[in-house]
Amino acid sequence: MSMSLKELLALFSKETLATLYMVSISTLISYAIGIPLGVILVVTEEGSIAPNKIIHGILGFFSPIFFRTIPFLILLVMVLPITKALVHTTLDLRRLFRLW
Repeated sequence: MSMSLKELLALFSKETLATLYMVSISTLISYAIGIPLGVILVVTEEGSIAPNKIIHGILGFFSPIFFRTIPFLILLVMVLPITKALVHTTLDLRRLFRLW
C-alpha cells in the first residue's frame, strides 16, 4: 500500500496545519492563564503595589505544583519507552505507586 507523492504532500500539509492549530490553542490557553497569574503574583508580593500575603501565599504554593510538577510527570511517563529502547529497562511504575 504505497501512496503517491501528491497524496503524501496533501496528508503532510493537513497534519501540519492540525499541529499548528493545536499548538496555537495551547499557547493561547497558556498565555490566558500564565500572564494574569504572574501579574497577580508580582502585584501581591511584599513591598509591591498591593501586597496581600494570603493571595500571594496560596498562588505561590499551588503554581509550582500545577505548572511544573504535573508537566514533568507527564514528560517522565512519555520518556519511558525511549528509556526502555536505550537501556532495556524502565522504572517499575507498580512499585513506584505502591510507595505512595
